[in-house]
Amino acid sequence: MAAAQSATPGTDSAASGNPQGKGLVPILQHWRQYQPRHVQQKPAAQLLAEYATSLLVLSAKFKFRPVAGQPYYLYLRQQRWHLSLIEPQRWDQRAGTFLGQCELQHDMTWSLVPKADFAADPELRQALQRFQDSLVDQLSNGNTVQQQLPYYVAELAFYPRLAANGLAASIGLSAGDSGLLQQPALQWLKSAATGTRLLSPGRY
Repeated sequence: MAAAQSATPGTDSAASGNPQGKGLVPILQHWRQYQPRHVQQKPAAQLLAEYATSLLVLSAKFKFRPVAGQPYYLYLRQQRWHLSLIEPQRWDQRAGTFLGQCELQHDMTWSLVPKADFAADPELRQALQRFQDSLVDQLSNGNTVQQQLPYYVAELAFYPRLAANGLAASIGLSAGDSGLLQQPALQWLKSAATGTRLLSPGRY
């Protein structure tokens, strides 16, 4: 998922395919629901881990409206991530391979608690490595951290797009006056990442 220009959802009716401006009030109401709350300043390494985790979840296919504090479930099916309301105990193998339980935090970052034996599954390991490699490529594109943040990602569906906007706002607020946002994204990656893994145990 690549970052695009900063935008407030619903403010450009023509660009959004809604030239008459119909339905802008509900769109703005949804947008406000995805603005970060209870944001705290965080060190660069924690921000990078939370950013990577959140992008992994938001790369999944889903069409429902996520609610902060509610559990969701991340599956891999046919080489694509899917976010579901249904836990693995209530679903058969058609759901795909279960990775872990996700939760949208009130600051609009996502947490992910992987299942205990996920590392023993080669399909999950390979998919996570592909995601990490893609993220490293994105962060190495020469943009600053501010330019990299996903304020508006046109290819995302409606609710993932709003959640990505909230994530971008959250990272910006958590960075505070540290100067992180003006740094090259690659510098953030090199200074904050530990080893070769961006996704850390416990809070993916």
